[in-house]
Amino acid sequence: NATRGAYGARATMGVWSSAAGSLGAAAFLGVGGAARTRPNDVVTNPAILSVPAGVSVGYRRAMGSRGSISGYVSPFYNWSRADSGTVTNTGAFRASVGVDVGFSPSLGASIGGEFGSGGGVLGAAITFVPGRR
Repeated sequence: NATRGAYGARATMGVWSSAAGSLGAAAFLGVGGAARTRPNDVVTNPAILSVPAGVSVGYRRAMGSRGSISGYVSPFYNWSRADSGTVTNTGAFRASVGVDVGFSPSLGASIGGEFGSGGGVLGAAITFVPGRR
């Protein structure tokens, strides 16, 4: 089995709030990884340890009486260690950005990405919670 846990801590605070919207900030630190896989004494995946640390700023605003829109940006530093018999340590500055739209209490959509040194990823989702009013 090549799985390990992931753990993290986050401290948040409201920065500003009004009838028009609200702004918040957070600081975070995480740690996670995966064990090395070595079937028949051949390393197929190295042991990985990843430690991201950074800050986040987000803004949320109401849309009509039942919806909302929010956006965030999170710059962070990610240190990682790979061990496949030879240990390699790397570090990179990266940033995540995203937008969430709540059309109603039961229907929403999200799009976000992570970018920086080493490339990027983009993701999107539709959320539906049955029974919400």
